Amino acid sequence: GTQGARVVITDLLGEIAADYEVRFKTVNEAKKEGYQEQSPAMWWDAAVKALSCCITKIGNLKKNICTLSIDGTSGTVVALDREFEELYPGIMYNDSRAVPETERIRLYAGNLERVLGYRVNASFGLPKMLWLNEHLGGRVAYFIHQSDYICGKLTNEYLVTDYSNALKSCYDLTEDRWPGFMSGLGLD
Repeated sequence: GTQGARVVITDLLGEIAADYEVRFKTVNEAKKEGYQEQSPAMWWDAAVKALSCCITKIGNLKKNICTLSIDGTSGTVVALDREFEELYPGIMYNDSRAVPETERIRLYAGNLERVLGYRVNASFGLPKMLWLNEHLGGRVAYFIHQSDYICGKLTNEYLVTDYSNALKSCYDLTEDRWPGFMSGLGLD
């Protein structure tokens, strides 16, 4: 999330067996006005601590854990290199730097906006991806979302996302695909 990592372990009926929260030491590491950034390493450290505390609380029951769900702030983006290392702090959903990139996307996304019933704005992931792509000089190999980062750290599989996160990266939910206009923006 924005302010910390939370873990809840429940049984199949939703009864809480353990829960734990680790608050982030800082909510915004950015130095510029309008920028909102956090360290993905901070997310990971907090998630590990919260997971460890919950697993300790349930003791021997840990062998019965069968499913893990990961949630994060939709619209938060991390740029990775080919080795899946972060190139820049995570740009949070509430970061407003990518207004020019948003306007560029809106030139292409009119039909998608009509179909999905929303307007692309600077809180979306795609404008942040364009900003990162333009400011990191082609070093970006992958863009992922906050929950994808945690999933990648847990499983070493970084290239899978959930369409509810990808929605703010202009994933077309009606067609279940990325829109064709991505290449016109310089993204594949």
